[in-house]
Amino acid sequence: MSAENEKLVSDFYNSWTHRNMDEVMSYITDDVFYHNIPMEPIVGKANARTFLEPFLVGTQITFVGVEVKHTTSSGSLVMGERVDHFVKGSKKFALPVFGVFEIRNGKIAAWRDYFDLGQLNKIME
Repeated sequence: MSAENEKLVSDFYNSWTHRNMDEVMSYITDDVFYHNIPMEPIVGKANARTFLEPFLVGTQITFVGVEVKHTTSSGSLVMGERVDHFVKGSKKFALPVFGVFEIRNGKIAAWRDYFDLGQLNKIME
């Protein structure tokens, strides 16, 4: 089961580069708990979509890829270190992230990302 869950999270990351929000959202539960720590948590697929869409299909800043450094899992829990890559205008940015995913019935039910908010704010300026 752990290997299947790791593949699910990997496929989820890969879906981001397609910039198809319906595809991205197909990996998460309707009641997903998404917490971009240290920001406020987001509950529900619709709210997660509203938050993610500007990064994946926006015109100000664009997500261009994920570089997975390490992944481990135990049962329904998948954890991993990654670097998210973005482009804003002609500038490229990399944001190191540690993600924790809880899988339920083949979908992501909880997702917590830990990162440096100061670094993200610099990218967004």
